[in-house]
This record gives sequence, structure tokens and C-alpha cells, in this order.
Amino acid sequence: MLIMYISVIQVPFQVPLEVNIVLIGFNNDGGYRYTVDAHKLEEFLRISFPSHRPSCLETGEPLDIEHHIVYNVFPAGQPELIALEKALKEAMVPAGTARESDYGREVPLFGVDATAVEPVFQKLYSYIFDMDNSGYNAVEMDRPVPSAIFIVNFDKVRMDPRNKEIDLDSLMYGKITQLTEEEMKRQEGEYIYRYRYNGGGASQVWLGLGRFVVIDLSAGPCTYGKIETEEGSVSSKTLPRLRNVLFPRGFNAASVHSTHDTFVGQLAALVSTTVEHVIAPDVRYYFTYAFVLSL
Repeated sequence: MLIMYISVIQVPFQVPLEVNIVLIGFNNDGGYRYTVDAHKLEEFLRISFPSHRPSCLETGEPLDIEHHIVYNVFPAGQPELIALEKALKEAMVPAGTARESDYGREVPLFGVDATAVEPVFQKLYSYIFDMDNSGYNAVEMDRPVPSAIFIVNFDKVRMDPRNKEIDLDSLMYGKITQLTEEEMKRQEGEYIYRYRYNGGGASQVWLGLGRFVVIDLSAGPCTYGKIETEEGSVSSKTLPRLRNVLFPRGFNAASVHSTHDTFVGQLAALVSTTVEHVIAPDVRYYFTYAFVLSL
């Protein structure tokens, strides 16, 4: 009798993994009226990060599967953007002051309970992926549940909780005006907001109860961890910020072409990191398979 132990397969099994990226506020309607071409981002992701092979945390060895990633990138509409901004504005509560950056000035800080706005994101998720199970039969309900990454770019001036004059309902289907040069410089709104999920730490990123993660580039910045090292810590530079991309030298604007390429690259790296750590993370334990052959 021969016992064969197989621990690591030289050629891993290829397993397709669909990753959906929903861009909110990147259709000339969000913060800084910035636009991201969904097709170009999708193509960039496909070429730059085509696959991912998780590992075992216990041994450091790669698993016997490798995900071939299929990216779908598409923008959310203006009504969905405004609905989310309205929900966020209503959920903001004063929380003291905070610094704009690691060594920046102090501005008013607002806290947002992520569970208060989660139903609105869940509603958008269900609408996009047609996940209302009420009309499905047993076979359809057993289909794979899509994974989604919501990347958000809100207009902070428009949803400033201190401004009671702006009627967001009127903008649901109305025309959104473009920004002047001076208005562009004031897009940070002179305040900061941060999320907390069920009393957890302040963050710009949170994981919903459904299969989606929210990455809000307008929130924060958030800082925690060791300040003398970037590894394992979060700082104002951890997530890309449009202000830093558009105005890298204070209020002197950079060239449009260079900033766009830089930002798309940062978004792609952000998506890749999310896939590796949230959607298809490493596993703690790894099993060795034994086959018994009778000779």
C-alpha cells in the first residue's frame, strides 16, 4: 500500500473570481466634479492585476488555487449619489475637531455611524445586482452572491451638515453645476467626517453585512498605528485623496493628464489590495491531502 501526500500543487487550479467595482461620484457629479473612465480603469486592472493566489498564514505557503480575476467597473447614477449624500448628511453628528492631515490645521469633525447609512448602500447593491430574493425560485436563490467594492467621491460642500440651505432632493434629477477655480479649492468643505461601525475605530473604509465594502475617498483622513513606520499603520496618505492629486503643491494645480494617470493607478492599487485582503484573503489553516493507493 502506497500513501501519497500532496501538499502544494505545482500548477494551481485556476478559479475565476468576479470583482465588481462601483464608482460613485466619478461621473462629473461628485467631489471636484472628477471623472473616471470606467472602461479604462477596468482595462488597467485586467492588465496590471490579472490574478491572485492566496497563501496560508500558518505556513506562508501558497494555496493550491489561483484566482483569475474578472473585473467589472461601472458608474452609479446621479440619483444614487445624491441619495447617499443625503443619508450621510443626516447621519453626521458633531465629534469635536481633528486635523486635516498629519500636521495640518484643526477643523470641525463629524462622526457617522456606518450602520445608519448601510441600508442605503445595501439598497443600491440589491438594485445593481438584482438581489431581491422575493421573486426567485430555489435554483436562482442558490446562485453565487456578487462581491462589490463601492468607491465613493462625495461633494463635501454639498452635504455639509452645517449648511441647511442646500436642498439635495432638488438635485436628485436636476442639473449639477460645474465648479469655478475658487470653488474647486474649497471642495474639502472646511470639515472632516469619519465612519465608525458598531462603535469600532474611526475609518474611511468599512465592510457591510452584505458582500460589499465601502471605500469613501472623501472621508477622513484617519490616523492610527505607529507614526514612525507605514507598515501596519494608517495615515493621511494611506488612501488617495483628490485634493492631493489635483493640488500636489498647495493650490497650484498639476497637469490634467498626469494627475489622471496617477489617480487611476492609485485606484487600481486600492482595488488590488481590497481583493487580496477582503474578497480573497489568505487563510489561517491549510490542509494536506493524503491519497491511499492499493498496489
